[in-house]
Order: sequence, then structure tokens, then C-alpha cells
Amino acid sequence: MRVLTRRAAVFAAALAVTPVLFASAAHADSLVYMNGGNVWISHGDGSNPRQITGAPNTWSWPTEDDNGVILVAGGQENINAGIEDTAGSEIHRMNQQGAELSAPQQTPGSMSSVGCLTYAPVSLRVAPDGQHYAYDTFFCDRFDTFVGTVGGAGFTDSEYMEDFQFPYWASNSTFLISRGGVQFDTCDTSTGNNCEWWTHDLGDPANNGWPWFSDDASSASGFDGIAISRDGTKFASVEEDGANYGGAAQNVVLGLWAASGPPTNANGGSASAPTLKCTLTLPADPDSTLWYYNAGPTFSPDGTRIAFAEPDGVHIASVSNLDSCPSSAPLVIPGATQPFWSAATEAANAGYVAPSPGPQPGPQPAHDTTAPALGALGISPKRFVVGKASTALSAKKKRSHQGAMVRYTLSEPARVSFAVERSVKGHKKGRKCVKSGKRSHGKACVLWVKQATLTRAGISGSNQLAFSGRLGHRKLSPGSYELVVRAVDAAGNKSKTKVVRFTIVRR
Repeated sequence: MRVLTRRAAVFAAALAVTPVLFASAAHADSLVYMNGGNVWISHGDGSNPRQITGAPNTWSWPTEDDNGVILVAGGQENINAGIEDTAGSEIHRMNQQGAELSAPQQTPGSMSSVGCLTYAPVSLRVAPDGQHYAYDTFFCDRFDTFVGTVGGAGFTDSEYMEDFQFPYWASNSTFLISRGGVQFDTCDTSTGNNCEWWTHDLGDPANNGWPWFSDDASSASGFDGIAISRDGTKFASVEEDGANYGGAAQNVVLGLWAASGPPTNANGGSASAPTLKCTLTLPADPDSTLWYYNAGPTFSPDGTRIAFAEPDGVHIASVSNLDSCPSSAPLVIPGATQPFWSAATEAANAGYVAPSPGPQPGPQPAHDTTAPALGALGISPKRFVVGKASTALSAKKKRSHQGAMVRYTLSEPARVSFAVERSVKGHKKGRKCVKSGKRSHGKACVLWVKQATLTRAGISGSNQLAFSGRLGHRKLSPGSYELVVRAVDAAGNKSKTKVVRFTIVRR
């Protein structure tokens, strides 16, 4: 059970309250979300879940316009002449039966290269009218938010927001974005200094936005998913303190704010800052899984409820009156993540139906023979100093301060192993490369010696692993290393192995 509190500071102590269920709503809206590597749809209260996609395809971040058209990031990896089409980098457009309505649109992740490593879209969000969409992606060395046009280009070099993440549409022509990072002072809307949340008006040039406000009282070090109600009177933000605790967030909250509307060009960015009314205490992240990146808060079309994901699935809280804080957020869709709430009704015939294979001799047990696809593996920076804390060998213990970030994509949920190997001098003995001794003879060679293996549970789409340069409590010595990475799905199917190299340097 989650506990809701009323307070001014985001990380004040929470007050326990008695849980009560929110009132059920009519099914005039729908939720789309990820579950088990596929896109699903349900009524707005989580009932009547239907699977939309027929098979994993590195799907992530589904979103639905008011007409019931679903957009989702997906696609398989492809490499051609040094250009990598990163898995999950195309924007697919489909109906509620999973039928593709047009050819997929490319994003910057479709053109990744060694010189500019780029990943699949994150936090994909479509405008209510379905004409435009926005998403953020790791682009070369930073996170940028891009704008795509349905039926046009999936991104342009004339309209984007550099170093901004987690877009969410406030209207058909304006979306909100998060700056990210620790706030060091009060937000100055005249200059934009220390302002966490901004807006961007459709059609404005690149890096042109309006500073809105910040949570100046917060001790958070990370500001993740955001949402705003359609009438502009409610705002929500996911905040955590992972960077304050070696990557293992001790406090994760969903802040609920009363607002008078976001700033736009029409009012010159003069909309007043929202007022924090309530916070919902979410699970901590002692294993540094970074689950809160996929929380995806999203308001119901009428603004009376909010849905968001926790590690156990999608929860919904009633927020009709923020002066009387909601008392609970029941789990409504176990195992689901990355939700989005649309005004479109879930059709009676919604859901993917596989073509009939014809008469069969009897019930045949389903058997998964498709191996997970591991794509877009990278580490940044490639040269780093070992962090001060430990890295858990499996995601069951507290992990360390981030020395570097490993990023990768998966076509479906899978268990991922990261074998850490160190480069040592060797010599040839026959056809083998063996470790050199004092009296070694033979041609010199490089031998990679395994140090340990890290394991993590990965989701469909983009994933991250904070790596400190320690294995448990053991510090890696300065030198050259590589991560040998492989994914194994629930059926035991193994991906192809991928390798990324890095260097540990002295302080």
C-alpha cells in the first residue's frame, strides 16, 4: 500500500492513512500500456485488458490519440555501412486491433553511429488530436526532446529541445518538458536559471521554450516523468534522490500540484507557478533498477484520476479534489508499465487476434522459440574513475554510485548478464592466447580474463545500468576492460552476444 501526505517539502515524512477505493468510472476512455513485451489496452479503470500487438518487437511507450489511434516505439535492429538502426527506434502507428496504419517513421535512433551513439525513443506522447507527437532520446552525449509529425517526419533539425526529457502534451500545440538534475537555487523565470519544468509551443524554433517553475523546496536529485491535466489545473511529477544515495534511491514520490495552466507564447510565459498539494510515496529503489523512469504518470481525460506504474504494475489514484488528498492508489493492472490515458473508448473488438491456422489435431502447447534481440549497447563515459560505493552482482543488493551508465535495448523482457573481463598481456601457445609468465615465449597477444558477472532484469525497449567500476565491494584496478553482454528470455532463448569496452583510470 502507498501512503499519501500533505506537505510543502517533497521529502518530508509521510503520514499513514486508511486506504479507500476510488469510485469506478464509465468506460468512455482507455489506458494503453506495456505488459510482457507487448502493447495492451483496457478500460480507463484497468478492466477488460486486451493485447494489441501479436509478438514482441522491442515495443515501448505506447500512446493513444482521442480517435483511438495508437503510436508506439518499436522495430528490430539493423546495421548498414556503419549506421545502426537501433532496436525500438521506429514510431509505429496502429489501430486498436494492432493493424499498422502506415509505414513506421524514423527517429534519431534509426541513424545511430559510432561517432554519435543514439538510442530508442523514451516517453513517447501523442497530442490529443493525433497530428503530432514528442519523445526524448539519448542523442550523442545528451538527452534531447524531438517533435514528430504524423504523416510527415519523425524528427527535424529545426524543432527540438536540447537537454530536456519526459514531454507531455498540455494541448494540441503545447507540451511540457523536464530539465532534469539537481536544483541549486530558486527558479528565475525571467532567465530560466534553475527552472525545472518548461513548455514548448509547436512550431517554435529549436531550443525555444518558456520556463515555468521548479520544486524549489525539494531535496530530489532526479526529476523524471511528468503529466498535466487537460484543463491545466493539475500537474504531477515523479521525483527521486538516487544520486544522493549512490544510485539507490531512498525516496521516490509522485508530487501532485494545483495549477492555473502552463505558460505559452499567448501569455508570454506569465502563468503562475503551481502549488504543491499532496505527495504519493512510491517504493524506494535500493537495487538501482531505475524503475521510476517508466512510471509514466498520466491523468484521466477529465482530470479526476491519475495512473502511474510502480514495480508491481499500474496503479490509479483519485485526484478529483487536491484539497482533500487521496488516501490510496490501488494496483489495477499487475505487471504493466509505461501507461497512457486517452479519451478514446476501447472498442468492443479491440485486441489482436492471430489468423486462424485451420483445423488442428488438438490443443498444441505454445512454445517460445524467438530469441531476445539485444541492441544499441553503449557505455558513457568510456573512461571513468571507480565510484566510492559497491555494485551489486545481482539486483538484490544495494548498488554503487554511478561511475558510468550502460545503455542497451531489448526486444522483449529478459534476464541480462554483463560479464566483466579485463585485458592482460598474453602470448600465443599454439592457436591459443595464454597469460604470459616470466619466461613466456611466443607472439604477444591480448587475453581477456573474466572478473565477475553482473545480472539484471531488463524490460522491452530502452534499459540502463548504473556501473560504478566495483564488483560487489571489490574495486577494479586501472586498466582496459570489456562488458560481454547476453540476454536470456523466460523460455531460455539466448540473444547474440555483444561487447562494449571501457577504461578505468586513476583519480
